[in-house]
Amino acid sequence: MTCSSLSPAVMSPAVTSLAGPTRAPHHKEQCNDDTLAYTLSDSRVMLRRNLKHQLRYPSMTLMLVGMPVVLLLLFVYVFGGQLGAGLGAHLGRHAYLDYVVPGVLLITVASAVQGTSIMVAMDMTGGIIDRFRTMAIARASVLTGHVLGSLIQILVGMAVLIGVAFGLGFHSSAGLREWLAAIGSWPCSRSR
Repeated sequence: MTCSSLSPAVMSPAVTSLAGPTRAPHHKEQCNDDTLAYTLSDSRVMLRRNLKHQLRYPSMTLMLVGMPVVLLLLFVYVFGGQLGAGLGAHLGRHAYLDYVVPGVLLITVASAVQGTSIMVAMDMTGGIIDRFRTMAIARASVLTGHVLGSLIQILVGMAVLIGVAFGLGFHSSAGLREWLAAIGSWPCSRSR
């Protein structure tokens, strides 16, 4: 049976979902193209839901972006003079800044992962996942929305931290290709 041969009598009544327009629930008879389109549409809706949560409750986002900046400033200005002297040639804070920025970038990614796990746990305990299970949405779309929302938070946090680091005098020996590889490898490591 093809998608075009499904008559309205075969399909059950349309179900209202978060995606906006009404549509029939997923059936085995539907084409893979329709299923993929519904999955992508549902994932987009879940991403929009997560972005709205980030805007409505900015404390988590500000914490995820602000904490690495505070750690960078703390390590450079409070500990940087003493710890930078141990790097040799008594270069002080600037040598330590070049040394500590990659580690704080990793902390940025780790804190975003923590924020994602908190949001998923809140959804699980809040009962919204049970509501989603009763709706005609793709199961993968909820997790996809969380992962994409977290990816956006990671990229924003990294951009802010790199901007602050360059403002403090960070000098990297990496070229453009190495920076793009580093930025591209962190979001890829999130999906594992």
